[in-house]
Amino acid sequence: MNFCDGGGSLVGGMREIPSDPIDFAWPDAGAIVACCHVVCAACRSEVRSIAGVASTDTTDDALGELGNASLDQLIARGLIVRDASCRLYFCACVSHTEDYGRSLDDDSAWDDGIRRPSWRCGGHAPMTLPTVLDGVSLDDGADAGAIVARTLTGAEPATRPEWTREYAALWTHRLARRLAHAPLGLAIADAIADRLTDGDPRVRAAVADVFRRDPTLPTADRVVAALRDHSSLFVDVPNPFAPREPLDAWLQIAIARRALLGDTEAIALAQQIALAPRGKTTTLLGALFSVDRDWTLGAIERIYASAPSHDLATNLLYQLTRAVDHQTAIAVSDRLASLALLPPDEYRDLARQLVGP
Repeated sequence: MNFCDGGGSLVGGMREIPSDPIDFAWPDAGAIVACCHVVCAACRSEVRSIAGVASTDTTDDALGELGNASLDQLIARGLIVRDASCRLYFCACVSHTEDYGRSLDDDSAWDDGIRRPSWRCGGHAPMTLPTVLDGVSLDDGADAGAIVARTLTGAEPATRPEWTREYAALWTHRLARRLAHAPLGLAIADAIADRLTDGDPRVRAAVADVFRRDPTLPTADRVVAALRDHSSLFVDVPNPFAPREPLDAWLQIAIARRALLGDTEAIALAQQIALAPRGKTTTLLGALFSVDRDWTLGAIERIYASAPSHDLATNLLYQLTRAVDHQTAIAVSDRLASLALLPPDEYRDLARQLVGP
């Protein structure tokens, strides 16, 4: 049985709830995957929902009628109101109106006075083979490489659910996670990683997108060798899905998240990138402060000097203030100022804003 990450997520009226009861929200999905099997721990009933409507002050007084009367009747009686952005969830004992999306376990999502119901993901049966998923035939002998080649950039399947279009490779990512318990799932994950060095930058970007979102997917460790040994495929290569940043930025995020998991090769490569004359993502710098703060503080002048810019100074100072106490941050900031790699007034204003007096 699979259970949705975070206890399950509720979504507003503009988002789709998966119609396949097997679908679930796995950790690091990189998208809001609504739970389609929410149950109430208080009344033991299944939670249902109606898209495009919101509750009123009298909704909870007529919960038994919500699933039986027509919408027009409920609206006429003032039990609900139309609101395209909302979705009304209800069980036998309570209702909740959701206008965007929130996890049932996320305390911060319920800290603004919104009543949190006693609801949880009720579990989802694992996918069994053979089966057909959105028109794609799957069995133990399926060609994982061919499936990934057809689906990775989002061109197929044409009939895939709308919620799997949030990013190009989400359908393929979902398949690997749904089949994580089966040999075909590992073969799908392998085939995804095989495409890290594909000749098409759109394909490489799609793979990087999967691994930057999900560093625990089997074969995610292969991002290290891909960026280390084939850097020309990523560094200074425009990202087809995010043209304002180079393709290696997404792989840097994947490397950073692998480093935070204790992957020693990822840590070593992150340190190498930090000292190289190229852009560094704030995610990578933050990971270095987290996994080896002493090394990062000792190398911070070299990191800054490797590619001095306003953006790098901003990212370093921001991560610095998160990693050390205020006095240490001031002392390290002064060390960076002494390098005079930015105009003095520019650096002084930046340091005052981020580090403080």
